[in-house]
Amino acid sequence: MAFRELEAPSGASLLEAAWSVEGGAGATLVLPDGCTDLVFDPQRRRFSVVGVMTTAVVTGPSSTHLFGLRLHPWVVRAVFGVSAHELRDREVELERLHPTWFARLRAVARVEDAIEAFGDECERRRVVDDLDERLVVAASRLQTRSVSAAADSAGLSERQLLRLFLDHVGLSPKGYQRVRRLQHFVRDTRSPTLASAAGSAGYADQSHLTREVRSLTGTSPRSLFSGARPG
Repeated sequence: MAFRELEAPSGASLLEAAWSVEGGAGATLVLPDGCTDLVFDPQRRRFSVVGVMTTAVVTGPSSTHLFGLRLHPWVVRAVFGVSAHELRDREVELERLHPTWFARLRAVARVEDAIEAFGDECERRRVVDDLDERLVVAASRLQTRSVSAAADSAGLSERQLLRLFLDHVGLSPKGYQRVRRLQHFVRDTRSPTLASAAGSAGYADQSHLTREVRSLTGTSPRSLFSGARPG
């Protein structure tokens, strides 16, 4: 199996990244990342929206060619016209959710074409006009600050921020913090030890890291740790 992740091109402000898998995959542990994905399986002619996940899931064997677009967390309602909370922990066929999107994207066969088609359609629909910039501000603050500080920075009360996050992101601000912290940990290739990786990702200590990783993934931090090794 060959997994490839592409950074979203500059100007693709609605996408966090794109990805493709060649050669298929067996059972795979998929970790929550705070995002919603558009997933394309051209061999099976299946095109679906995978909502934001609250815990890790094990997927079964996949087709030999899959690719997807990972949307920024705060754009789901603007893109699909439905609450992100309705999509949470679900996979919905794109045709059922939004037939006009399906008509535009169903002929796409490569991840590069999907990026272009998605961008063109979003521009045509003026999706950016429906984005709430307060969510962008709050989400960036939640990487390192408390929920109350993030709400203040966006000019919102904590209750207002909670409503907006559930509607647009699909998670509570605290839930979003948890999965983004997890992603910081699993992508850390520099920390030499679990303890240093815990601190770098924003966990209080290694015990906190262990509790959170087990709660979100059902496995141990050691099994996910990709950091550098001494020597």
